[in-house]
Amino acid sequence: MSSPSSAARRRPSWQTTSAPRHWSSTKRLSAGSTGTHRPGDARGTRSVRSAIAHPTAPSPLYDRPVAQPQRTTLLAFARIWAYPLWRSVIRSKSADDVVADVDFWITCIGDAELVALDQYSRFAYLSGALTEFRTLVHYRLRSSSLPRRLLLRTLYRPATALILEADRIGPALFIQHGVGTVVTAESIGSHCWINQQVTIGYDAKGRPTLRDGVRVGAGAVVIGPITLHDGATVGANATVIHDVPAGQTVVAPTATPLTPRSVDGDGRA
Repeated sequence: MSSPSSAARRRPSWQTTSAPRHWSSTKRLSAGSTGTHRPGDARGTRSVRSAIAHPTAPSPLYDRPVAQPQRTTLLAFARIWAYPLWRSVIRSKSADDVVADVDFWITCIGDAELVALDQYSRFAYLSGALTEFRTLVHYRLRSSSLPRRLLLRTLYRPATALILEADRIGPALFIQHGVGTVVTAESIGSHCWINQQVTIGYDAKGRPTLRDGVRVGAGAVVIGPITLHDGATVGANATVIHDVPAGQTVVAPTATPLTPRSVDGDGRA
């Protein structure tokens, strides 16, 4: 029989880690905070545990006049609708990664009303409003049983124009818009940002690796067994087929003016 201490060591960090008493939902992202969470971080830990105990607890959004009634309506519905998905997340091995995803998405969106929400309300809002976020959650749940995954994909449909495949995706991946985006990578680090119309994928030799803090702009193409190192940025519409050093920004050539055509008075060439 295993001892209580060994059993505790096997539990996910959000079940075993205590949080400071003074932490509250209105202070989750103070000025200068990144809003990120890593396994064992007390902030995300308390958020998960409190959301389990009080999935419908009032949030600061309901305690003051709201300028966006549609958002309030969506949130009220989403808090009920998203709960089965949330339960699947917190029972999975990826609970900490999803908490990090939620915090990073809220930080990147930069909306003060969303920042003020409790952890579960953030998750519910993102799940209800953004199919890209649901696609990421389904990726996190890929180790769940096949029947569970099929049921969740039926109830919480992912984005139809977003493909997300990698051996490993680190915590806190933000996908902005995600329309027409194909991501087939060897691995993706933490706190990366990918925009719409992006292609990250194979050539005949392999597929890319993205390290931590990489950003890939709209319309970019990243192909082959290359590495985008920590903090690398790929500008909009750039095509990358070689490694990008840490902290380096690569961009596509700007538009080049050609010899102007002569036109008649009607504007025809």
